[in-house]
Formats: sequence, C-alpha cells, structure tokens
Amino acid sequence: MIASHADLLDAYAAGRHWCTRFIKTGAGQANDTKWQDWAYQAGQPSYDARIGEVAAFTPVVAVGNDAIYIPPIAAGLQRVLHKITMRPKASQVSQASIDFVLYDLVGYYPLIDGDSTDTQEMDNTQTLPRYADGAGLRLVMVNHVSPATASGRMLLEYTDENDADQTLDINVPLLGINCACSGTRTTPSADVGPLCLPIGQGVKRVNRITYSTPPGGLQCIYVIKPLAQFTHYHDALLQADTSGIKSAIEIDFTKDGFRLPIIKDGAHLSFFYRNNGSSRSTTFFGDAEFAWG
Repeated sequence: MIASHADLLDAYAAGRHWCTRFIKTGAGQANDTKWQDWAYQAGQPSYDARIGEVAAFTPVVAVGNDAIYIPPIAAGLQRVLHKITMRPKASQVSQASIDFVLYDLVGYYPLIDGDSTDTQEMDNTQTLPRYADGAGLRLVMVNHVSPATASGRMLLEYTDENDADQTLDINVPLLGINCACSGTRTTPSADVGPLCLPIGQGVKRVNRITYSTPPGGLQCIYVIKPLAQFTHYHDALLQADTSGIKSAIEIDFTKDGFRLPIIKDGAHLSFFYRNNGSSRSTTFFGDAEFAWG
C-alpha cells in the first residue's frame, strides 16, 4: 500500500509509476451548468454511447484504451492516482469555470424507454464488478442516444448496500442529450443540480422504474464510484488566449490530506464535466499519473 510520502517516493524510485495522457475533442452540448459525460465525444478514450441489452445491467471492466488507461500491476499491490493535469479549450474565452468529477463506471442500465408509463423491470442477471458490496456506489441518470422531448417524473426502486429496498420519486429534467438528468433539481426544468441521484447509501442494484410523466427519448442509469472532484477556474487576466485555450490545472492528491484515490483492477475511468459561464468546452487534454505499492 501507499500510505505515506515515503511509500510514494519508494514507488517512484522502484519504477512503480505510470503517466497516461488523454484527449477529448468534438463539441459537447451547448448547455451551461449542466453535467455532461465526456464519453460522447471523440478522442482517446474513444466515443462510447453506453449501449447494450435494453434495461439490463451491463457490467464494465476496462480493457486497454477503452477508458483512461491504467497500468497493470502485480497481484497483492494497490494502485493509486497521484496526480491529474487538465487543460481545457472552450469555444469562448468568457467561460468562468468547469467542474469535473472523475468516476469509475461500474456498470449501467441502457436504453430505458422514456415514452412508456409501464413499469420497466431491470434485468440484474449480471452482477457488480469491483464493488460487490455496493458501498460508496452512486446512480446517475443520463439522457442518451435519443433526446428527451419534455420534463418528466419517475419512480425508481433500488436495493441499497444494506440489502434494503428503497424508492425515489423524482423529477426528470429536460436538459439535453448526453446530460445527467438525475432529478434532484427544485423543478423539472431547473438546470442546476448535483450529478447523482439522491440516495442515502451505496447501491447494489436498480430493480425497476416507472414514469408517471414520460420524458420521451431514451435514458441510461449509470452505477458509478465517484473518485475525485475538482474545478478549473478561468481568470480573464491570466488566461487571455483568444482561441479559448485555458491554463492547465494540476491536482496533486498528496496535498489534500494524502487522500489518493484507489484505482482497482479493471476500473473504467471517465469524467463528467459541467461548464459554468456562457460557453461550452470543445476539447480536453491532460494526463493522469499512477503509482502502486
């Protein structure tokens, strides 16, 4: 394990570290203050529409470059994320900030029918990878593949990490395709809200959903493990590049109480991001630095 600065220095001295670069191109949604999944943009990792068998849990285990690449390690060692560097480019220089959430995509329930008011049973034949106990897992609902046409309302039934069945009665905001419509806004049309559904504890499975007011389109419910969150702020005096390129931000997790995110084997690393202030980002590029011991 890497539990101290000395452990980290030993890992680097022994060559137990790796730096992975990433780049995402192509325009995201022109939606200010709305959470978006960068998986729907081209680049490396490549575009990923999160599809599969209708309403069936699809476990996700990363292979190669289908997510942010993580280095293989020997059995018995633990991999951590040491640093992230991120440099965005926005279509306008007036953008105030971008919020980022790094997450491990554990699995998802794709192609949920947004036009039906019938109860839609989720198929849980396949089980959770990496986090079998469900501890710390969260749900995010994303409008994907086919756009919603209206605001809606949904009853969602799930089983939490303590094997207790829970029910949520929540709004489904109309926020645009590839945006997180997780239903915690104060009104169905409000655009500012948290990323995840308002569950009190971890989650083992989603059992069924019922739309009382169908939003249209197709939705996908992600099961994720949030790993880190940070904000890139734009300073007009320091970042005056007229092309929209921003200064890089480096996040060093040793500087926040030495809370280095643990990256499990098979982790499918990706980002949600939220633009704040009159613009959208078209490109992200940076790198992630790992160590293990």
